[in-house]
Amino acid sequence: MSNREQTTGEGQTRVEDDSSERSGNMTDKVRRAGSEIYDEVRDSFEHGRETVRNWEEGLERYVQEKPLRSLLIAAGVGWLVGAIWRRI
Repeated sequence: MSNREQTTGEGQTRVEDDSSERSGNMTDKVRRAGSEIYDEVRDSFEHGRETVRNWEEGLERYVQEKPLRSLLIAAGVGWLVGAIWRRI
């Protein structure tokens, strides 16, 4: 007899419910999958954060090197957004 079978009265055997063993294995699998997903999301977030930081530094450098052009671009974008906003 395997360790999952038990003898009951009158010589009959029954198989123990191994759902707790299965759920334990499934819990471990879900936990590992969740941990892997968390690590991937964290890495993606950090990569995105670094990309934004680099973009911000480049923009700052551009504004410091060309302040008049930056001001004119900002005014043009503001005018364009205002024109679009009025039509909505």
